[in-house]
Formats: sequence, C-alpha cells, structure tokens
Amino acid sequence: MSSVCFVYSLGVQRGRTNETHCVRRRSPACFGAELPRDCAETRSAGESRLVLPEKRLCVCRAGAAAGLAFWRNYFGVLGQATAHAHVHAAAMSLWIILLVAQAFLIRSDARAAHRTLGTLSYLLVPIIVLSTLAFSHARLGERGVERGLALLYIQLSGLFLFAVSWSLAIWRRKSPVLHAGYIVCSAIALIDPIFFRIFNRYVMPTSIRAWLSPSVLTYSMTTVAFLWLIARNPTVERKIGVYPVMLALFLVVQIPTFFAADMHLWRAFAVHFLAVPLP
Repeated sequence: MSSVCFVYSLGVQRGRTNETHCVRRRSPACFGAELPRDCAETRSAGESRLVLPEKRLCVCRAGAAAGLAFWRNYFGVLGQATAHAHVHAAAMSLWIILLVAQAFLIRSDARAAHRTLGTLSYLLVPIIVLSTLAFSHARLGERGVERGLALLYIQLSGLFLFAVSWSLAIWRRKSPVLHAGYIVCSAIALIDPIFFRIFNRYVMPTSIRAWLSPSVLTYSMTTVAFLWLIARNPTVERKIGVYPVMLALFLVVQIPTFFAADMHLWRAFAVHFLAVPLP
C-alpha cells in the first residue's frame, strides 16, 4: 500500500510542481481551481517513457502486497468469507483502483475526466465507512469485547484517519495541491491494515510478536512516508503544511493503540457499539 501512496504522489507531482512554481511567483492562482497556462510544466516524451514503467511497477507491488496480506483470511478462502468481508473487500479494491486511475489522469492532463471520475468517491467512500463499521461490529461479536478491544481500536482509528483525509480532500478540491496532499494521506492510512497482516503472518515469528507489536512497524512506516513527502517538497509544505499537520494527527490517533485495551472509556464504547443492531 505504500506503493499506492507512492504511485499517487508521482501522479500528482505534475500539479504539485506547477503550484510550487506559482508559490514562488506569488501568483494568486496558487490555491485556485485551475492553474494558469503559463505555469504548466513541460515534459519530453523521453521523460514520460522513463516515469510510466516505474509507476506500473509500483502498481504491481501494491497489488501483490494487498493480495499477500489478505490471502489467508479472504482471497484464499473466498467461499468461506462472510458478506461483510465481500462488501468491504470490493469497496477497498475499487478505492485502490480509483487512486491509481486518478493519478494517471492527472499525469495525462485529463483534468475534466479526473473530476468526473472523482465524483464516484461520493458513493464509494460512504460504502467503505459503512462496510468497515459493519465488519468491525461482526468481528467484535465473534471475538467478544475483552478480546476484541485492541482490534476494534485499530479498525476504527484507521477508518477515522481515512475518512478525515478524504473529507479534507473534498473540502479543498478546488486547490489541486491541497486536494492531492489529502488524497495521498488517505492512501497512507491504508499502510497499517496491509502491512500489519504481512508482518504478523509472514515476517515476525511468535517469539518476536510477544514483545514487539507489528503496529510499531506499520506506524513507523506511515511516519517515514510522511517525512519523505515533507522532505520531497519542503517549499510547498512550508506554505500549506498538509503533511506535517496530518503526521501529527496520525500519531495522536495511532499511539493509543498500545493501551486502548486498558482504557475503561474504550471498553464502555465497545460494549455500546456491540449493542448497536448493525446488519
């Protein structure tokens, strides 16, 4: 999933570079809906041929990581999966496809098509939110409150970060650089559910997981992703601060993962959440 984030950040780099030029020129169009023609970046055909294969490779890596992460409990046992799992998996798969498609449209200067396709998120994201809530509710019922407290926090905190990132992206959709930044944050929110499963099932033996949670590694990955994005374009980040602010939000939300199971308030929330009659 970090590859998906990388793909999208590459895809929107053209728009972000254009706005960087505008910031330096103090143009009032920097945070408008459209960038002026004279700020357009030009690329040679040779540059396109160099970039696109790298993007295709990242897409393949992202697909392979997702397939590996969810093979044991979904793709490898499709016939045994619940309806909640099918709806959730389909919605998240469509979201990943949408991210990649939108990145390619931006790289191709197909902004009208990008905006049209983006309207699908108004339907898709609510489905993701509702299916995640229903899936989390079902898992809590299977595991019981005491055993499911930590997992419930991981699921709902990740959903919160994803929903906030998307909501901010829609709110700032008329500013390409802000919109793109928040969409990248929504992709970063997916690093944990993907790589937690990979570390937990394939990389870290039980003896290591006894004293080191896979969440430590996945949250470190999200932090490194943010720091890389901040360092990659410091001029723009000093002006708008998307990634520093979102990094702080991610850390504030993620850190309680390690002690949520011991919080009486969270236990009370889980009991009330389980009592809600979700389908």
